[in-house]
Amino acid sequence: MSQKSIIKDFMVKWLEKVLFPNFTNKLTWAIAGAGLGIIVTPAPLKVIFYNFLISTFNLNSGLPVTLAEMSSGTADFFYGIFLVGIAVIFNGFIYWLEFKRSEREYATQFAQRVQLLINVRRVLAIEDLTNAQFRHTQEYAQVRQYLSENAKKAVDGEHTKGIQGTEVVQVVVGQTRYSGVNPFKNRVLDELSELEKKWKLI
Repeated sequence: MSQKSIIKDFMVKWLEKVLFPNFTNKLTWAIAGAGLGIIVTPAPLKVIFYNFLISTFNLNSGLPVTLAEMSSGTADFFYGIFLVGIAVIFNGFIYWLEFKRSEREYATQFAQRVQLLINVRRVLAIEDLTNAQFRHTQEYAQVRQYLSENAKKAVDGEHTKGIQGTEVVQVVVGQTRYSGVNPFKNRVLDELSELEKKWKLI
């Protein structure tokens, strides 16, 4: 994954977080809002709020703040700026953890998908492999969900009705990549190439 793609994904996820906030982002806004509220709130209300914080969290060595001290500039904007700072740091740290987690998940998924396509191509490289043999492999079971209906039909084949139904031999006339008797290899290989592009493995 290129550096440009990493930066792009980071920005997209950051915008999603801002536009569609989760609980931690709402908590951040609540803390930051409280801090900004302290900054713009009149001094008498600040005194009440500060003394509440002091008594609750034992701030300022437990000594209450008076209106005279507020008017003289003691503790001017300190608590408000402190809360805003805590909110910004908290939000950045939480988002960094989330981004690192998603980055690890992407790396794991990337490796699994690369290995899946390698395994399927290795099986398809077997000479004289029939669609009946391929559809009973573990590799086909893993990749089947990503294939189109045409590709799955080419591998699964058509069968006559009844308990002992037999597979209908398909003959595709022409000189295309999908012509021949029970053709399936080229169709599956082409779709693997499309998946490679869709999953951004190349």
